[in-house]
Amino acid sequence: MECPNLESIVPFLLRNVIAKTKRFETYNRDIEKVKKCYQPIFDALDTPEAYQYFIDYILNQDNKPKEIDDYEEIYKKLGRDAREYVRITQDFDTSEGYQVFLDVVRQIERNEKVVPEIATKDYGAWTKRIYKPLGLNARHDHTVTSMENRIISLWKSFIESHSYDPISTFPPSVFSHASTDTGHFNSKILDGIHSFKDEFPQELKEHPLFDVAMGMRQEGYSATLGFASAAAVIDEQYNDPLLSWKSLVNAGFYTKDNRQHTLLTQQAIALCERN
Repeated sequence: MECPNLESIVPFLLRNVIAKTKRFETYNRDIEKVKKCYQPIFDALDTPEAYQYFIDYILNQDNKPKEIDDYEEIYKKLGRDAREYVRITQDFDTSEGYQVFLDVVRQIERNEKVVPEIATKDYGAWTKRIYKPLGLNARHDHTVTSMENRIISLWKSFIESHSYDPISTFPPSVFSHASTDTGHFNSKILDGIHSFKDEFPQELKEHPLFDVAMGMRQEGYSATLGFASAAAVIDEQYNDPLLSWKSLVNAGFYTKDNRQHTLLTQQAIALCERN
């Protein structure tokens, strides 16, 4: 599986620093404490240049976050890509997945009625993020795209992990078309799958996760444990341990039963041992 460069951890470490003025000032003032806290992380990743960028960024008062009210003016004058989060991410994440994600968001920003077509492959840590805006647009019957691309976008959006999405809470949202509450997002994708269910190829209709999607659409969260049984089938019959793992993550994300969590943990350990 393709993964982003480890140095892309920098923008995520900087998220809270660049979003809040007071926190930036605290980090700037207590830089020695910051070094003591973060240097072991960068040492473990063997990314000395990223560490120096991290420290230099905090020491530079020009990088002090603007007040939230000022962001709209920044947006109007410079555009989304000039915002600090995007700039830092672009400095350190040169992976194909991140570039595809940016391209998808830019296309949708220009025309909200399109579902950009991309190569159907795994983009590592960016796969979920890429298919999120694609799936949201694909659920509308008025969007301009082929039926094949619509189905792929909806399907890939659903089978990725449904877990917490940190970009959804980034203030203000850097990617408005790619950011939405997890629960609200899933219900929209389920609506889209249900609306176009007759257009799904037989191969996908027979997939165990298709039954989970239909069950969630009809019964709600009570059907989410179907992810666990689907995970076993996906590993044994489809020989896809990564998708099986994602299904277990989804089962664990939805259940609040500690006993179920124990069973899911045991199933996850067994999956790892087999693969």
